[in-house]
Amino acid sequence: SQGLMLLFEQRTGHLSAILIDNGKLTDLRTGAAGAVAAHSLANQDISAIGIIGAGTQARCQLSQLKAVTPTRRVYAWARHPERLTAFISDARGMGFDAVAAAVESSSRRSWESRTTISAKTDRIDPCLDIKSPVAGVKRFCC
Repeated sequence: SQGLMLLFEQRTGHLSAILIDNGKLTDLRTGAAGAVAAHSLANQDISAIGIIGAGTQARCQLSQLKAVTPTRRVYAWARHPERLTAFISDARGMGFDAVAAAVESSSRRSWESRTTISAKTDRIDPCLDIKSPVAGVKRFCC
């Protein structure tokens, strides 16, 4: 990730500090925002979490979701198998029961039983083929 934080004086508007954190706070903030959305909007009885993407943002999202749901079942999908394998290992290390989603994971059928899906990807083309709402499924894309 890339990013920085700027601190301005409240009264004058002058720049008083630059925090070059290489995106660490941006990653944490995005994960926290996704957790707030899931806590506020998701069904309370979700049975699984679906994560699309296997990078830093996906890890931050998952770690923050741990605070707002007791659900520990995770279905993960990513374009690169080696990154997906590493993500699943990390998710298990965080206490989740993580598995790779089926090969046809981009299809509607694969995600119908999931109740909360978080997409953590920089793709501009659709990565989940759900054209109409699926009962009980909430989607959060951060």
